[in-house]
Amino acid sequence: MQYSKNYYSKKDGKKKVPYFWINFFLIIFLVIAFRQEILSSYFNFFIVDTTNSSKKDYDAIMILSGDITTRAQEGIELFQSGYSDNLYISTTKNKSKLYSHILKTRTELIKEIIEFENVQINYIPSYKDGATSTLDEAKDMAYFLKQNPMKKILLVTNDFHSKRALYIFNKIFKKNNINTIVDIKAIMNNKYDSYNWYMNENSLLSFAVLE
Repeated sequence: MQYSKNYYSKKDGKKKVPYFWINFFLIIFLVIAFRQEILSSYFNFFIVDTTNSSKKDYDAIMILSGDITTRAQEGIELFQSGYSDNLYISTTKNKSKLYSHILKTRTELIKEIIEFENVQINYIPSYKDGATSTLDEAKDMAYFLKQNPMKKILLVTNDFHSKRALYIFNKIFKKNNINTIVDIKAIMNNKYDSYNWYMNENSLLSFAVLE
């Protein structure tokens, strides 16, 4: 008797077990057995940090908009540590049309934090009515660099956003024939790491939803 290739049987006449279910349960077993390694790898996949403490020679530090307090604080610390003599922030748009007259933009909030620390700040002008995404920030910086060439810049952002941000900036710079070297500082959160990030509500939203 000849059986289909999709089934397995030890002896003729006995119930056949589909290969699909054997593979399915094997995969489930492996996922459960190696779940920690899989989740840690997923976490680390989105993080990149290219800073080098021995090479503090950046023409500018650019704080990306988003998590205002952590990014501003890290940018200030890098500036005060001598990574660059110039600290920049992008010009963002107020996303609320209804309350734009009373709500501050992220640029305005970061500006207040930086000025509170008595640090001089510079602005990346927006080529449109304020940046609303990392892509907009990259385009604004590309346009700025065409008028103000720089050899090397350092981006500051959160860990979950680092790899994506670096990719976007490099892509936009290449498209616009800008040879500026881009490094990135990934701010690690002390409330979670690669072993427990999925147990933290904020990190779960950041890494799983990629907000």
